[in-house]
Amino acid sequence: MCGNHSHHEHSHIHLPSSMVTRRSALRIGGIGIGAALLAACSKSNESAPTTSLTEATTTTTSTVVSTSAVISTLAGFEYFADSVKVVNNGNLWLVESNGLPAHNMMVGITSWQQQVPTSQPYTGTNAWQIPTNPVIADTPVSAKTQLYRGAIALAVNGVPIFNALNNRGDDAYLVGELDEWGGHAGRADDYHYHIAPLHLQEIVGNQSPIAYALDGYAIYGETEPDGSAVATLDEFNGHEMADGSYHYHGTRTYPYINGGLRGVVSVVEDQIDPQLRHRFEFLGRISEKEKADFLSSVAIYIAPNTGGESFGIVLLEAMATGTPVVASDLEAFSRVLDHGKAGITFENENSADLARVVSDLLANPSQRAELSAQGKSRAAEFDWSVVAQRIVDVYESVRVPGVKVEPDLTGQMIGRLGRGRITPESRSD
Repeated sequence: MCGNHSHHEHSHIHLPSSMVTRRSALRIGGIGIGAALLAACSKSNESAPTTSLTEATTTTTSTVVSTSAVISTLAGFEYFADSVKVVNNGNLWLVESNGLPAHNMMVGITSWQQQVPTSQPYTGTNAWQIPTNPVIADTPVSAKTQLYRGAIALAVNGVPIFNALNNRGDDAYLVGELDEWGGHAGRADDYHYHIAPLHLQEIVGNQSPIAYALDGYAIYGETEPDGSAVATLDEFNGHEMADGSYHYHGTRTYPYINGGLRGVVSVVEDQIDPQLRHRFEFLGRISEKEKADFLSSVAIYIAPNTGGESFGIVLLEAMATGTPVVASDLEAFSRVLDHGKAGITFENENSADLARVVSDLLANPSQRAELSAQGKSRAAEFDWSVVAQRIVDVYESVRVPGVKVEPDLTGQMIGRLGRGRITPESRSD
């Protein structure tokens, strides 16, 4: 998914004066009942876009659990103190929220599955982390060729901001995936922006940031803090001031928000680390091809099922791609894994044991390689061509005097159709 994406011609794209877009105007007559219901799920005391076709009229309440530390006043967040809490632990600002804005959501989208935004647990140890004293990096991280997953900034209303490019490398705004506020709910029902929430400048004023990049540097709106015009911006949508300080700006042209991280950050698996709940990505319904590609891309497949399994075909799918398997010690799973030869089991419903097994396996590449090889070999025993021949053998065996057919594991794979293995015992009629 890497590249320079020059085909987008971002520099020539100009947004309307508000986040109500041409798409919104075309969409308003046909958003349907689903979109109407989604719009009714949000609180509405943020200022609406100046030309909004859909005024926020509903209200909900939010609950935020704060830490016991002294609440700070990091500039911009104080305007949302009823739903966003900020504390300072010395090296970091810890920002807590439920991730939901006070405006309507999911209205105006033309190319995105209609998810239902839900409250997120951005509290306690899962709070967003913003460096107290950001430092310019020797090697900045560009958002044009990476960071397609996870947040890169946090708006002062507590809503995370993702790369303007989606996980396919396309401009999420231009392809119609965003609502009139520049956001949408991901497949985990987490709402986030993909472009600058410029409407927040109307609330916080020129002097306060509308967001903070996860490297710690502030993101201002369309003017400088003193109200003057924005000076020339670098490729990250930021610039250095006369006093030596650095900050970003939100713009109506690509990259819309910080075009990467000019400050020091940790990047793990193409995401800024930590990503809180966004370490987990719910894929939803995917094709068989996508499933195979996904399984082959992960380090470990975990099956934490607690019961009711008569077979483990999901394990075989992972094993066939060479992915090491960790599964609960259900009888069916243990049999598929050849009792530990083709995968590792942990004590059912024992999270500590699961954590131990996964940690040990991640730290042992040679063991993962061995399990990968053993898993592929084991999965081959259940290939449909092999199973089909065994079924034929079963039917042929019933004509052989003195032969008994006993059920075995592969019989469960085909829905308990009575196939089994042939043993030299007297057949009972």
